[in-house]
Order: sequence, then structure tokens, then C-alpha cells
Amino acid sequence: MQNLCQLRKKMVEKYGDKYGTDSTKVGYSGPYTVKKWNGSGDSWTLAKNNKYWNKGNIHIDDVTYQVVKEATTGLNMFESGQLDQTTLIGNQVQNEKNNKDFKQVKSGANYFVQVNQKSPSSDMAKKAFNNVYIRKALSLAINRKEFVNNVLNDGSTVPLGVVTQGISSYKGKDFAQAAYNKNTADSGVSYDKKLAQDYWDKGMKQIGATSLDLTVTSDDDDTHDSIVQYLQNTWTKNLKGLKLTIKKVPKATRVKYLQSGNFDIIVSGWSPDADPASFLDMFKTGNSYNFGDWSNATYDNDMNTAETTADDSTRWNKMIDAEQILMKDQGVIPLYQLSTTYLRNTKIKNYVDNPAGGTPGWRGVYLANK
Repeated sequence: MQNLCQLRKKMVEKYGDKYGTDSTKVGYSGPYTVKKWNGSGDSWTLAKNNKYWNKGNIHIDDVTYQVVKEATTGLNMFESGQLDQTTLIGNQVQNEKNNKDFKQVKSGANYFVQVNQKSPSSDMAKKAFNNVYIRKALSLAINRKEFVNNVLNDGSTVPLGVVTQGISSYKGKDFAQAAYNKNTADSGVSYDKKLAQDYWDKGMKQIGATSLDLTVTSDDDDTHDSIVQYLQNTWTKNLKGLKLTIKKVPKATRVKYLQSGNFDIIVSGWSPDADPASFLDMFKTGNSYNFGDWSNATYDNDMNTAETTADDSTRWNKMIDAEQILMKDQGVIPLYQLSTTYLRNTKIKNYVDNPAGGTPGWRGVYLANK
């Protein structure tokens, strides 16, 4: 019997550079295969895989996904029967909370901002992003409580760090709570308007600048629009001399910008496995997901120890140390812990909402009264 890695290797060798460019050039081993995706389209279909080992537990023959960038459009499509599930944002959440199809799911995923310390749009931007006071000022200027309650209003919560709450615990203590630094200047997630301006002034003096022109890049959907509009407003209001331009692009383009380092400030997110290292590994020096190119030798050593020790206590404590270093040095700017609110057709039964890791792939899900 061939394992998944062997099958994937054969498919890569078969298609070469075209592997993964559309749904016909990928290998499948799960409950569904992907159909009707051309590599860039906004719709695709999951079709039952009759070669799957547990095909008797696949009760839905096909599931069609449709990318809908505007929440109002999604709601209208749901109400007209064109969608069986749609995401709600902003006022929609309160307006629909008594709907029988209303569903709110707390996630282990987070949203955060990375600043490009290696190759931003200007030399002055590079100096700024490599200045710890400027990085801290950007974070301290964000009122996350106001943002999640008044802007998102979808059940999302204020983060305690880059590692989200509820994904890992040791001896009854949640990791995010154990690693949280209550010191305003070093927590990485606190709001302090005056300290933000003080740090900004200090950092700008150190880099020899009185003004700074930056661009923030995000996906071009409603949720990301809310994020960058808020950041633009709060940063330019609270940090003297900052001019911020918004650049919204399709998600695929934003990912390419991440990978190529073509950004100043970029909004991103991460959906983890059930372990703090799923977040923390990203910010090690040289990691391919460390798109901002932040680097700290002590952090690297702590994570290397955590990844090689067989002692649970040592691993836990080293990861806590690493999280606190990352936040104190503001290697990344956490925004919020995601909670997603849906309207989901009540006929959909046995769907599992995982706070961490992937979705259940529709295995075991069925439609009532069908």
C-alpha cells in the first residue's frame, strides 16, 4: 500500500510545475475530490471520492463552494436559497442572532499584522520596522476591545498574544493565559494611546524622520476592509506624522505578496494545529512563514529546545519564554482571536466545528429530511 507522501510525490513528478494549478492536477486520498476549479476561479465543488476507505460514511455526494466577497451579497444569497451557509459580519450578527440558522463558532485562529523588516517600499520604512519603539507604538495604538466589540461585532475576542486561547493547556493552565505579560509596554496586545505616541516619537527621532508613508495590504473582502479601515483611522490619528495607504487585493495576490516580501504592512492570519508551536515556529529566523523577517537569537534557542526536549515541563516553559520574547519585541502585532458567525441551514447535521486544525471535510455530515 502506498502512503500519502508516495502518492503526492508521483503526482508532483507527473505534473511538474503545473501541479496544483487546477483541480485536475492534484492527487486525492480523502473523502472528497475537488472538481470544477480552474486555478483562479471563485467557485469549486467537492465530489464524493468512491475510492475513499470509509466511503460508507460519506452521505453528501457533492458540496459547492462559492467565494462571496461582500457579506450583504452572501446574506441575500442565503435568504434566496442559493447558499446553505454564509458568514455574517458587523450589524448582520445582531440582526440575525434570533434566526434559527444562526451559528457562532469560536476558533483557535488569529489575525495579526506583520511589518516587513527586510524589503519594504523604502529605506525609511525599513529603518522604521527595524525599530522596536515604532513596532510597539503601532501595537499600543490599537484599541482591540473597541475593535472587536464595535467594528467586528461577530464574537471575536481580544488576544492575549499570538498564541490563541483554548488550543493548549498544561496542568490545567491555558497556554495563552500562562504566557500573557500584564506589563502594558511588553504584553504586545495592550492599548495605551499616550505610551504609543511616546514610543512613536522616540522611534522616529532614532531613525531621523518626522513623517512616514506606509502601505497596508489586505484581502479585498468585507472583513479585511473593516480591519484596514480601522487601522488607517487609529494609526493616523494616534501616531503623528504617519500616512497610511490601503491596498486591497484578491487573497491569492496577497499570499504572493507575502511570499515575495512585496509589502510594508500586511494583514494575515493563522489557523493552528492544537499546539502553541504551530504559531511560534513561524517566527523563528529563516522560517518560510516568517514573512516580516523578524529575528531573535534567544527566541530561536528557546524554540529549538522546545522542539528537541523530551520533558513536557521544559517544553512548556521554553514556549512561554518564546511567546513573551516575541510579544515584548513586537515581532508580530496580534489583532484578534477569530470567532466566525454563520447562517447555516439547519438541515445540515453532524457538522464538526474544529477550533484548531482543518475542517472535517464533510465526512459523516448528512442532510435531514432528504
